[in-house]
Amino acid sequence: MLVPLKNKKKIELIFDKGETIKKGSILLKFYDFSDNENGYAVSVPKRHIKSAVSRNKIKRWLREIISKQDLIRKGISFFIIYNSSEISDFIKLKGLTMSLLNKLVDKTC
Repeated sequence: MLVPLKNKKKIELIFDKGETIKKGSILLKFYDFSDNENGYAVSVPKRHIKSAVSRNKIKRWLREIISKQDLIRKGISFFIIYNSSEISDFIKLKGLTMSLLNKLVDKTC
């Protein structure tokens, strides 16, 4: 089961020692903690999208797409960063995110 990643040390470890996958405007950093919990976090930087309403919409969309994913192996925690100044539609965002998560599954199996 995927749970929101709240532990600051885990987030720092993902950025320090984790691997990176990039597809289009989405960057995914992940690390295998070898525990029973799958954690995730989502970020949409303010320097790319100024409007808080738009940033929150993209975050909600990404969280919705991630919550439907159940193929990720236990212990993998990841951080998704949206790096585009354009606001893409849900269908395009879902396609990019799903292909990125499938790459994650392939890399960690």
